Amino acid sequence: MSEERIPAYMMVWRPDIGEFGAFVPVRGVARVVASKYEAGLGYLLEPAVLGSTPFERMFWAVLQNGWSQLRESEHATYPTSEHFRKRALIKAGFYRMSEAVFDTPADAARAGAIAQMDDEYSVVLVKGEVMRRFTAMSMKVRNKKDRDNFRTMADAVLALLADKIGVTVDDLIKSSQKDDH
Repeated sequence: MSEERIPAYMMVWRPDIGEFGAFVPVRGVARVVASKYEAGLGYLLEPAVLGSTPFERMFWAVLQNGWSQLRESEHATYPTSEHFRKRALIKAGFYRMSEAVFDTPADAARAGAIAQMDDEYSVVLVKGEVMRRFTAMSMKVRNKKDRDNFRTMADAVLALLADKIGVTVDDLIKSSQKDDH
C-alpha cells in the first residue's frame, strides 16, 4: 500500500509561536494544509529556494530547445534532455565517482550492467576487474552557494550542447528565445 505524497505548501517561520517557534502555512492554503497534515505527527521539511532566477529559467528552456536540435542519431544516446544534461555534467567533470574491484573481468562486467540499470543517467566504465560509475552532481538550488554552482554547471552543459549542435552558446540562447516568442 503506497502512501499519498503530500505536495509542497508555502510555509512561513514564526519565531513568536510557542517556545521554539513554528512553521505556519501562508494565508490562502491553511485549510488545505490542515486537511493534508495530521496533528501531532512529525513531517520532514526540505528547504528550497523559492522561484528561480531568469538565468535558471533560461537554462532549462535552452537545454530543452537545444536537445531537440540534436541529430536524430544522437537521440539514441540522449533520449531526453535530462539524459543529455546529466551526461554533459559528467563529461564536464561535475560528477561523483564510485569504484569497485572484482575478482574477474566477468564479475566486473556483471556489476557494471547492474549499476547501469540502477541509474540510467550514470556512466559506467569497466576495464578488466575494475568497474567505475560516474553520477552527475545535482543542480538543485537550495541556497546561494548552490545558485553559484548551478551557473557554473549550466554554462558547461550549454557549451557542450552548443558544440554538439555546431553553434555558439550565444546562438543557441538566441535560437531558444526566438522559439519562445
